[in-house]
Amino acid sequence: MIFTVFKETWVYLVRHTKNRLTLILVFVALLAYSAFFLPRMNSFNTIDLEKLEQSVISNEGIMKSAMESENFDVNLFTGQSAYVESKRKVENNRALLMAIRKGDALRYRKLTDIYVPDFHFESLQNQAAKNSLFPMKDLSYKLGNERNRLESYTDSELTFHVIQEKTATQQLQKFFHEWGPTILIALTLFIGADVFVESIQKRTQRIGVPIGWGSYLFIQSLALLTFVLSFFLVAGAVFYVSNGLLFGFGSLDWQVPLYAYTDDPLLMMDAAGLMPIKTFLLKALPFLG
Repeated sequence: MIFTVFKETWVYLVRHTKNRLTLILVFVALLAYSAFFLPRMNSFNTIDLEKLEQSVISNEGIMKSAMESENFDVNLFTGQSAYVESKRKVENNRALLMAIRKGDALRYRKLTDIYVPDFHFESLQNQAAKNSLFPMKDLSYKLGNERNRLESYTDSELTFHVIQEKTATQQLQKFFHEWGPTILIALTLFIGADVFVESIQKRTQRIGVPIGWGSYLFIQSLALLTFVLSFFLVAGAVFYVSNGLLFGFGSLDWQVPLYAYTDDPLLMMDAAGLMPIKTFLLKALPFLG
């Protein structure tokens, strides 16, 4: 009898038009995300190439103007002349451009450790101001975490896909770190709601079944759970393989920031830690329940 109820629930879930359409849409969305949306998405470490080129041109103009006017006076605030400051920005911006165009991720990481273009840092400040009550404190914490993460990769592992967290393993971690649990819960409720509605509507027809009503619903819940978990595993495998083929599979041993919040700004950098992705995923499992 238990097997009969279990099978009946599975058949109902598979044959339901709404569920079939949902499953198809989920698979299409996963493939579209990997193939079309993810390549165009910018991360915390993405520097706008167009603005970088414009910065080189504008600072070259400042250098030329300073040379023509022989203006090499030192600015009291920066301790450097406009010519020297612009020259430094031109050299660093050109180096960043070359590293990005050549795909030299190691060179890019070393450059951004000591220099970040003004427009990019201003963009990070604006984002922090919109999303945080303590923007500069949280931005400093974020910068420290990102620096630790990038330094944890070996030279052979580092690529721009890794820097921007687009590999399959990193995307899996980001999914569970952000909206993933909410999406999974919403899909579970959307797929399974009709099962219990249908059971309640036909409750009188099932009174004669040689099993208690509570047990009947419990078996249906187990069947729904196994159906949904099977679907999520298949969808996850499809996403992992498709994303891995496009951007690399990554490693579960790679590090991600470990959140250890502190109200003391003097201890902020001590709070910036790392944990392996596999550890994060294990810690995230209880929240899926």
